Amino acid sequence: MAARAPHHTDKTTAEPARSSADNCYEWIKRQIVTNGMPPGTAIDERQLAEKIGVSRTPVREAVLRLRSEGFIENLPRRGAYVRGLTVKDLRHLYDVVTALEVMAVGLIAGRQDRGGAVAELSGLCEELNKALDDPAQWTKADEAFHRALLTNADNPPLTRSGLLHRDLAQRAHFVADRARPKGTEKASVENHAKLVELIGNGDAATARENHFIQRERGSQTLLTAIEALGLQTL
Repeated sequence: MAARAPHHTDKTTAEPARSSADNCYEWIKRQIVTNGMPPGTAIDERQLAEKIGVSRTPVREAVLRLRSEGFIENLPRRGAYVRGLTVKDLRHLYDVVTALEVMAVGLIAGRQDRGGAVAELSGLCEELNKALDDPAQWTKADEAFHRALLTNADNPPLTRSGLLHRDLAQRAHFVADRARPKGTEKASVENHAKLVELIGNGDAATARENHFIQRERGSQTLLTAIEALGLQTL
Protein backbone atom coordinates (compact mmCIF):
# COMPACT_ATOMS: atom_id res chain seq x y z
CA MET A 1 0.00 0.00 0.00
CA ALA A 2 1.33 3.44 -0.89
CA ALA A 3 2.47 5.58 2.05
CA ARG A 4 0.28 8.60 2.53
CA ALA A 5 1.63 12.01 3.41
CA PRO A 6 0.84 12.99 7.01
CA HIS A 7 -1.65 15.70 7.76
CA HIS A 8 -0.48 18.15 10.42
CA THR A 9 -2.22 21.23 11.78
CA ASP A 10 0.10 24.16 12.44
CA LYS A 11 -1.42 26.58 14.93
CA THR A 12 0.55 29.47 13.40
CA THR A 13 -1.15 29.08 10.01
CA ALA A 14 -4.49 27.51 11.00
CA GLU A 15 -5.11 26.18 7.50
CA PRO A 16 -8.51 24.51 7.13
CA ALA A 17 -7.02 21.91 4.77
CA ARG A 18 -3.72 21.20 3.08
CA SER A 19 -3.24 20.76 -0.64
CA SER A 20 -1.62 17.65 -2.12
CA ALA A 21 1.55 19.69 -2.68
CA ASP A 22 1.57 20.72 1.01
CA ASN A 23 1.20 17.11 2.11
CA CYS A 24 3.99 16.01 -0.25
CA TYR A 25 6.17 18.82 1.07
CA GLU A 26 5.65 17.74 4.69
CA TRP A 27 6.22 14.06 3.87
CA ILE A 28 9.45 14.62 1.93
CA LYS A 29 10.78 17.14 4.44
CA ARG A 30 10.16 14.69 7.29
CA GLN A 31 12.11 12.03 5.41
CA ILE A 32 15.00 14.46 4.97
CA VAL A 33 15.21 15.78 8.55
CA THR A 34 14.99 12.29 10.07
CA ASN A 35 17.60 10.93 7.64
CA GLY A 36 15.07 8.68 5.95
CA MET A 37 16.46 10.37 2.85
CA PRO A 38 20.10 11.08 3.78
CA PRO A 39 22.33 13.69 2.11
CA GLY A 40 23.11 12.76 -1.48
CA THR A 41 19.84 10.90 -2.03
CA ALA A 42 18.67 11.44 -5.61
CA ILE A 43 15.23 13.02 -5.93
CA ASP A 44 13.19 10.86 -8.29
CA GLU A 45 9.80 12.55 -8.65
CA ARG A 46 8.18 9.49 -10.24
CA GLN A 47 9.28 7.17 -7.43
CA LEU A 48 8.24 9.68 -4.77
CA ALA A 49 4.82 10.09 -6.37
CA GLU A 50 4.30 6.31 -6.33
CA LYS A 51 5.47 6.02 -2.72
CA ILE A 52 3.26 8.86 -1.46
CA GLY A 53 0.33 7.84 -3.67
CA VAL A 54 -0.15 11.04 -5.69
CA SER A 55 0.51 12.35 -9.19
CA ARG A 56 3.88 13.85 -10.08
CA THR A 57 2.56 17.44 -10.17
CA PRO A 58 2.25 17.99 -6.38
CA VAL A 59 5.59 16.21 -5.87
CA ARG A 60 7.23 18.57 -8.37
CA GLU A 61 5.74 21.57 -6.54
CA ALA A 62 6.96 20.23 -3.20
CA VAL A 63 10.46 19.61 -4.55
CA LEU A 64 10.66 23.15 -5.92
CA ARG A 65 9.64 24.53 -2.52
CA LEU A 66 12.15 22.35 -0.66
CA ARG A 67 14.87 23.44 -3.07
CA SER A 68 14.07 27.11 -2.48
CA GLU A 69 14.33 26.51 1.29
CA GLY A 70 17.69 24.73 1.11
CA PHE A 71 16.71 21.11 1.74
CA ILE A 72 17.36 20.05 -1.86
CA GLU A 73 19.93 21.21 -4.40
CA ASN A 74 20.46 20.70 -8.11
CA LEU A 75 23.86 19.33 -9.10
CA PRO A 76 25.22 19.86 -12.65
CA ARG A 77 24.50 16.84 -14.86
CA ARG A 78 23.21 14.89 -11.86
CA GLY A 79 19.80 16.39 -11.14
CA ALA A 80 18.20 17.08 -7.74
CA TYR A 81 19.68 15.64 -4.53
CA VAL A 82 19.14 16.02 -0.80
CA ARG A 83 21.53 18.75 0.27
CA GLY A 84 24.17 17.98 2.88
CA LEU A 85 25.04 20.37 5.70
CA THR A 86 28.60 21.30 6.59
CA VAL A 87 29.65 22.30 10.10
CA LYS A 88 29.88 25.88 8.81
CA ASP A 89 26.29 25.63 7.53
CA LEU A 90 25.18 24.49 10.98
CA ARG A 91 26.95 27.36 12.70
CA HIS A 92 25.08 29.77 10.46
CA LEU A 93 21.74 28.04 11.11
CA TYR A 94 22.30 28.06 14.87
CA ASP A 95 23.14 31.77 14.76
CA VAL A 96 19.79 32.48 13.11
CA VAL A 97 17.82 30.17 15.41
CA THR A 98 19.45 31.72 18.48
CA ALA A 99 18.60 35.25 17.37
CA LEU A 100 14.96 34.37 16.64
CA GLU A 101 14.43 32.34 19.82
CA VAL A 102 15.93 35.07 21.99
CA MET A 103 13.56 37.57 20.38
CA ALA A 104 10.65 35.17 20.88
CA VAL A 105 11.50 34.78 24.57
CA GLY A 106 11.41 38.55 25.05
CA LEU A 107 8.10 38.87 23.21
CA ILE A 108 6.44 36.16 25.31
CA ALA A 109 7.76 37.57 28.58
CA GLY A 110 6.57 41.04 27.63
CA ARG A 111 2.97 39.99 26.99
CA GLN A 112 0.24 40.41 29.55
CA ASP A 113 -1.51 37.27 28.30
CA ARG A 114 1.52 34.97 28.63
CA GLY A 115 -0.20 32.54 31.01
CA GLY A 116 -1.10 30.04 28.31
CA ALA A 117 2.41 30.06 26.87
CA VAL A 118 3.94 29.60 30.31
CA ALA A 119 1.62 26.67 31.02
CA GLU A 120 2.57 25.00 27.72
CA LEU A 121 6.29 25.52 28.31
CA SER A 122 5.99 24.23 31.89
CA GLY A 123 4.28 21.10 30.61
CA LEU A 124 7.08 20.53 28.11
CA CYS A 125 9.63 20.90 30.91
CA GLU A 126 7.81 18.09 32.70
CA GLU A 127 8.03 15.98 29.54
CA LEU A 128 11.77 16.64 29.40
CA ASN A 129 12.18 15.56 33.01
CA LYS A 130 10.21 12.35 32.44
CA ALA A 131 12.39 11.51 29.43
CA LEU A 132 15.78 11.78 31.17
CA ASP A 133 16.39 8.05 30.72
CA ASP A 134 15.09 7.95 27.15
CA PRO A 135 17.45 9.86 24.79
CA ALA A 136 15.16 9.64 21.76
CA GLN A 137 12.13 10.90 23.69
CA TRP A 138 14.23 13.58 25.38
CA THR A 139 15.38 14.92 22.01
CA LYS A 140 11.76 14.98 20.82
CA ALA A 141 10.61 16.87 23.93
CA ASP A 142 13.51 19.33 23.67
CA GLU A 143 12.62 20.07 20.05
CA ALA A 144 8.99 20.61 21.07
CA PHE A 145 10.06 23.08 23.79
CA HIS A 146 12.11 25.23 21.42
CA ARG A 147 9.38 25.17 18.80
CA ALA A 148 6.88 26.28 21.44
CA LEU A 149 9.00 29.36 22.11
CA LEU A 150 8.69 30.28 18.44
CA THR A 151 4.99 29.48 18.06
CA ASN A 152 4.07 31.47 21.18
CA ALA A 153 5.89 34.63 20.08
CA ASP A 154 2.69 36.01 18.48
CA ASN A 155 4.77 37.09 15.49
CA PRO A 156 3.98 34.98 12.39
CA PRO A 157 7.02 36.01 10.29
CA LEU A 158 9.36 35.23 13.19
CA THR A 159 7.61 31.90 13.80
CA ARG A 160 7.78 30.84 10.15
CA SER A 161 11.45 31.72 9.82
CA GLY A 162 12.38 30.16 13.15
CA LEU A 163 10.62 26.87 12.43
CA LEU A 164 12.16 26.66 8.96
CA HIS A 165 15.67 27.10 10.32
CA ARG A 166 15.02 24.57 13.08
CA ASP A 167 13.82 22.14 10.40
CA LEU A 168 17.00 22.69 8.40
CA ALA A 169 19.17 22.03 11.47
CA GLN A 170 17.07 19.17 12.87
CA ARG A 171 18.85 16.50 10.82
CA ALA A 172 22.05 17.39 12.68
CA HIS A 173 20.29 17.03 16.02
CA PHE A 174 19.47 13.39 15.36
CA VAL A 175 23.16 12.75 14.70
CA ALA A 176 24.72 14.97 17.37
CA ASP A 177 22.42 13.94 20.20
CA ARG A 178 23.76 10.40 19.96
CA ALA A 179 27.23 11.78 20.66
CA ARG A 180 26.18 14.32 23.28
CA PRO A 181 28.08 13.91 26.60
CA LYS A 182 25.94 11.83 28.94
CA GLY A 183 24.58 13.49 32.04
CA THR A 184 24.00 16.90 30.49
CA GLU A 185 20.25 16.39 30.11
CA LYS A 186 19.39 17.05 33.77
CA ALA A 187 21.22 20.39 33.79
CA SER A 188 19.47 21.27 30.53
CA VAL A 189 16.06 20.58 32.06
CA GLU A 190 16.93 22.84 34.99
CA ASN A 191 17.96 25.60 32.57
CA HIS A 192 14.70 25.21 30.64
CA ALA A 193 12.71 25.46 33.89
CA LYS A 194 14.62 28.59 34.92
CA LEU A 195 13.82 30.19 31.57
CA VAL A 196 10.12 29.44 32.01
CA GLU A 197 10.24 30.99 35.49
CA LEU A 198 11.80 34.19 34.11
CA ILE A 199 9.22 34.35 31.32
CA GLY A 200 6.43 33.78 33.84
CA ASN A 201 7.73 36.64 35.98
CA GLY A 202 7.70 38.94 32.97
CA ASP A 203 11.45 39.56 33.25
CA ALA A 204 12.05 39.93 29.53
CA ALA A 205 15.60 41.30 29.69
CA THR A 206 16.93 38.58 32.00
CA ALA A 207 15.00 35.89 30.11
CA ARG A 208 16.57 36.99 26.82
CA GLU A 209 20.06 37.04 28.34
CA ASN A 210 19.51 33.64 29.94
CA HIS A 211 18.33 32.06 26.73
CA PHE A 212 21.13 33.56 24.66
CA ILE A 213 23.73 32.05 26.99
CA GLN A 214 22.03 28.64 26.97
CA ARG A 215 21.57 28.66 23.19
CA GLU A 216 25.23 29.49 22.63
CA ARG A 217 26.31 26.76 25.04
CA GLY A 218 23.94 24.19 23.57
CA SER A 219 24.92 24.98 19.99
CA GLN A 220 28.60 24.62 20.79
CA THR A 221 27.95 21.29 22.52
CA LEU A 222 26.19 19.93 19.44
CA LEU A 223 28.84 21.23 17.05
CA THR A 224 31.61 19.75 19.19
CA ALA A 225 29.80 16.41 19.20
CA ILE A 226 29.52 16.46 15.42
CA GLU A 227 33.18 17.36 14.98
CA ALA A 228 34.14 14.57 17.41
CA LEU A 229 32.39 12.13 15.10
CA GLY A 230 34.65 13.30 12.31
CA LEU A 231 31.76 14.37 10.13
CA GLN A 232 32.40 17.00 7.49
CA THR A 233 28.93 16.91 5.96
CA LEU A 234 25.63 15.55 7.27
